[in-house]
Amino acid sequence: MKRKCLVIGIIFLFVGTFIIPATAQNIETQSLEGNWLYVGGSGPGNYSTIQDAVDASSDGDTVFVYDDSSPYYENIVINKKINLIGEDKYTTIIKRFEQNFVIAIITVDLVTVSGFTITSSKQDNYTGIQICSSFHTISGNIFERNEMGIVMFTSCYSTKIYNNIFQNNTIGIDIKGSSFNDIFNNSFLSNWIGIVVREGIGNTIANNTFIKREVGIHLGGNSNKIIDNVILSQQWGIEISNCSDNEIRSNNFSLNYYGIVIESNADNNTIQDNFLNHNLRNIKILSDCDYNLLEKNTILNSSHYGMQVSGSYNEIQCNLIKDNYNVGIEISGSNNNISYNTIENNIKGVVLLQDSRYNKITFNNFIKNNGFFTYSFLQRRSHNVWDSNYWSSHIGKVKIIIGVTKIVLYYGYEKSFTICLIRLNFDWHPAKEPYDIPGII
Repeated sequence: MKRKCLVIGIIFLFVGTFIIPATAQNIETQSLEGNWLYVGGSGPGNYSTIQDAVDASSDGDTVFVYDDSSPYYENIVINKKINLIGEDKYTTIIKRFEQNFVIAIITVDLVTVSGFTITSSKQDNYTGIQICSSFHTISGNIFERNEMGIVMFTSCYSTKIYNNIFQNNTIGIDIKGSSFNDIFNNSFLSNWIGIVVREGIGNTIANNTFIKREVGIHLGGNSNKIIDNVILSQQWGIEISNCSDNEIRSNNFSLNYYGIVIESNADNNTIQDNFLNHNLRNIKILSDCDYNLLEKNTILNSSHYGMQVSGSYNEIQCNLIKDNYNVGIEISGSNNNISYNTIENNIKGVVLLQDSRYNKITFNNFIKNNGFFTYSFLQRRSHNVWDSNYWSSHIGKVKIIIGVTKIVLYYGYEKSFTICLIRLNFDWHPAKEPYDIPGII
């Protein structure tokens, strides 16, 4: 609930992060007990390039970079367990020189990078930081105008990325098979894609803010956690594709074209306790996505549908689906279980399309919806079951649900017309009182 209250204020908070003074940065380093080497500035013996200082350092040392010689045009290769710290992330700028990266951490573990603006100055397969090893800390930086702000390869794991700003990159963070990383408290602004997870497992993406452009998070790995993020004004809030056993919990999706899209054999994922509001389409589950759990979500104010379900064997339970302009739930899949939801004040509460079969719609609260419709072709029985639902507008022992059977007649060359006939469905045991459903507001 706290995340809901922050939707309007989060944009102002995001802008405010750009004016926090450098003295307020909380820089976590692996160790500050080694020697300190200085780059730029006016001190005697200071290095003129960051790479020279890195080459001269030893494990445990700190390389501190002053901003008065900024920008630094370099391709930095870090092969020591060091702390690389900039004086001020807004004014200590490293720009890509000749190679396709700004910083590369290839073979060594336990590196800290903090306090820089890292930019390739163009988005043409150039990377801010490449990581091929593990146990790093990347915090308090700005990544802008890179093809990928950070790319993490399969050999990278257990790295922390937090309190960074990613803006105007093609991809903010690209996780290419990397696993068990923590990505938290970052801000993503106007990136084409905020975070891409490709095949990595056990990653946690939490408490980040995503604002504007195409995709907030593209999730393609298994057993990852997406928790407590705010995703605003994207084409797709989160795209879950060809993966399983992920947990999408307590996120806020608002003002997106799609809030959550589950596609391309994404199975056995848990979508729980999310808040979706004023998305054009709140949740979409495509036809080859099965055995997903959608539970205790608040789904409001879509101008098209609260939830569209084309997959099969999905559990949709204990959700609040309210005030959606067109349809609360639209179902064209089969063998889905829709139970213990409150579906309220939608233009159409539930629509079952012609390919929907063997779905169970039971123990739901249907309150102040304007209609319920089922569609089918004459030659196919749907075998959908409506039972024991509460209907706010109904008095009597049996609830009649109006459906339509379509008969398509063809004539001439590629000409046809459709006849629609009334077809009735029944809830034989309608509840007399609304259900008290735990987890619903």
